[in-house]
Amino acid sequence: MLQEIAERIRLRRIKKGYSQPQLAIKSGITKSIVSRYESGQLKDPSVIILDKLAKALEVSSSWLCFGDQTDYSKDDEALETCFSECKTLPIKEKRFVIESMRRVIQLHLMKKGSNFLNSYDSQDYFTS
Repeated sequence: MLQEIAERIRLRRIKKGYSQPQLAIKSGITKSIVSRYESGQLKDPSVIILDKLAKALEVSSSWLCFGDQTDYSKDDEALETCFSECKTLPIKEKRFVIESMRRVIQLHLMKKGSNFLNSYDSQDYFTS
């Protein structure tokens, strides 16, 4: 499995046109770590490092680790479909989905130092 991860990192880096030093800079890790990950030398890879590499390579962590072939290029379309389907849920389930989404978005925005959700009424989206 580690060799498969190493190969995916290497192939994606080459596809993106990055050298190992460029990938190191883009991911915020050292060139030696990039080299060790690409060669499969690490027995216990760090989830944090894999996530940084995935972001720099513009792939999902799932793809990097497991070769997940999900087409994430249609995320916006899938999200719109989910929103449409949510409109048909009973109010209790609808509120659960809304609050779950809010929590995920708030966690993401906290990392960026922004918090527009306090002024956003999620029920407006589903009741219109």
